This record gives sequence, C-alpha cells and structure tokens, in this order.
Amino acid sequence: KGYYAEYKTTGFSEFWLNGGGTDQLTPLPVKLMNITALRQGLNVLVQWKVGSETKVGRYEIEVARGTDALQAGRFEKIGEVISNGPSTAMKEYSFTDADTDKFGARYYRLKIINTDGSFRYSPVRVVMFEETVLWQVYPNPGNGTFSLVYQLSGGVQLNARLYDARGRL
Repeated sequence: KGYYAEYKTTGFSEFWLNGGGTDQLTPLPVKLMNITALRQGLNVLVQWKVGSETKVGRYEIEVARGTDALQAGRFEKIGEVISNGPSTAMKEYSFTDADTDKFGARYYRLKIINTDGSFRYSPVRVVMFEETVLWQVYPNPGNGTFSLVYQLSGGVQLNARLYDARGRL
C-alpha cells in the first residue's frame, strides 16, 4: 500500500517519513515511540509505547527462533494485543512470551495491523538465551515414543544414555 523510508539517528531517535497516503495529508496510523524485549528469567517481556494511534486494530507479536530463521524471514505469531483505540496520548502495551522451550537467540517484532487490513513491522529486538546445555524430553508421561531436544555450544559432543524405570540401560 505504498513505500516508506526509515532512518536511524544517533542523537535523537528513529523518525519516519511517509507520503501522507492517497490524499497526501494522512498521518501514519500509529506513532511507535519505542519497543523493547527484556529477558525475565525464562520469560521475555515485550513492551512498546505509542505516541498516538488512529485506525490501529491490533498488534501481533512475532518471533524468529534463531539467526537462520531471522535471515530467512521466518517469524511466527506468538500472541496479539488489541489496540486501546484512537488517541493522541502516550500509551504503553506489553506481552509476555512464556514459551518454555527458549534457547539461543530469539528475535521479536510487532506486526502493527490497521483496521483496513494494512500493516507494517516494528524494528526487531533480540534476546539471548545462552545455556551450557539446554535439554528437554517430551511428552512426559509418554506412550513409549519420546523426543529429545538439546542445544550445545559449538564443538561440544552429547553423550546420552537412556534407562527404563527399573534402571536398565
């Protein structure tokens, strides 16, 4: 639905230019002031502030799990927050990613969806989950078939042994 230019500055903040829509007088539907993604233990708190909103329907929170997913543009929706409606006052929103299977780099962004169906994306924010060894076995309890998910640092080898309930290898 058009083009935009994004500029980053070192002394002020981000600013955006647009063509003003089809009538050249229409402002962007939302003035995004900032977005942060902060690790809180095993959770990630995504927070954003808007300076004004008009015609914004909702904010979808998306994540790319790992650098490969980011580079391939594989973002997945993990939640959404409904807009509080039109306003020229500063508003704050937040979403907590409580997914239990976090490891490595996770890249977060907002998909800002307007009431007319158009959308744009926020800047991307990264949160690192560096664990020496992160592993998970599921389902538990299971039916005899289990999955093992693990992450190791580069060059490290995993040696695993599986024992039954009687302690047999």
